[in-house]
Amino acid sequence: MGTARSFGIVKLLAIAGVTIAVALMIYVMAARATAAPMALLYADLTLADGAEVADALEADGAKHEIREANGKVAVYVPANERARLKLLLAADGFVASSSVVGYEIFDGQDALGVTSFQQDINKLRAL
Repeated sequence: MGTARSFGIVKLLAIAGVTIAVALMIYVMAARATAAPMALLYADLTLADGAEVADALEADGAKHEIREANGKVAVYVPANERARLKLLLAADGFVASSSVVGYEIFDGQDALGVTSFQQDINKLRAL
């Protein structure tokens, strides 16, 4: 105890602060290491579709992350829950309106300005 008194109050508080900070960093790193990795459930959703997915996941009580960039939304869920949640949303009838590519790809095109190559590619995408 005599050695501790020789440090003074400022040095003792500094040592205690550093010890607490190191313990907190170890705890945070351990918590992140044991957390389930997040996997992409849906990407490039509109904001409305992203809100619909988030509402369904919250109703199920599923952990999820919403990430937004450039007006598009990506939904991430724990990797071990991805398949179950995808089936849950499919059973609820969720189909991302922004991700459907079928023959409607031809509806938004000017027929005179499309090359035959673009038409062939769009036909493959529609199928």
